[in-house]
Amino acid sequence: MNLLPNDFIHPFDSNADINTKKQNKNSSKNDFQAPDFFDKKLAQNIHNIDNLVTYTRQHIPHPEDKRALLEEVTNIVRSRFIHAYSIYGMRENWIAVLAGKFIWRDLSAKVIPDDILKDDVASCSQISIVIMAACSRLGITTRKVGLVGHYTLEANINNKWFFVDADLKPDFNSVGGRKSLDEILTNRDQFPLYANTILDSNEIEKKFSTIQYGEPNVQPAPKAYLFQMITKKISHWGWLLPTILSIITLRRKEQYINSLNSSNANWALQYNK
Repeated sequence: MNLLPNDFIHPFDSNADINTKKQNKNSSKNDFQAPDFFDKKLAQNIHNIDNLVTYTRQHIPHPEDKRALLEEVTNIVRSRFIHAYSIYGMRENWIAVLAGKFIWRDLSAKVIPDDILKDDVASCSQISIVIMAACSRLGITTRKVGLVGHYTLEANINNKWFFVDADLKPDFNSVGGRKSLDEILTNRDQFPLYANTILDSNEIEKKFSTIQYGEPNVQPAPKAYLFQMITKKISHWGWLLPTILSIITLRRKEQYINSLNSSNANWALQYNK
């Protein structure tokens, strides 16, 4: 597997970081200049959901305080990723990579939380998937929230929803603290909330023109998750089947040849008599 060309699809080809200048398509991930908010130490130390949950709990003195846990895990993830698609390399899941290259790009975009956390980059949907997975371990109910061209989530604490967007990083201090999306829309707080992001007023208006809520505590992309889980297994171990079949075929061919040679030898002996 290590002989395969790993970077068959480039993560920045169509989704360059929204907080930094555009990068050349031919540049590697290592050439990409990380934005100021990116914390390399977090990326090095948090590479699966267990790490993220443990790190979150270590920084909260009262682990039963779910509101504090939500804020902490959101802040961690805000600094953990650069914005771009986290995609599979050929050595991780070559089937998903080829499907993404030749069928539909999103098939190679990771939706398994632990796999997303292996990279320094993640898109808005992937960031939300990671937070939702961590919240599930922390006992916090979540649901996905789809905006126009953007993917976020809400977390429910004490029967109240709180809007979370760790990708665009809106300033909740500008609206008096974290609120539900319903409250935000009722008060038209989305404009001051996103005033310091890359969005202008027209883009903010468009983003919040259509809202789609997911079901609570439901895997955001179940079909893609199943596809990636299966293809990962096949990518890593699927080569064994054709290898075994090839060995069996070669042995049978060898046995057939030996049997044929033995028969010819016996015939020759009888003929010479």
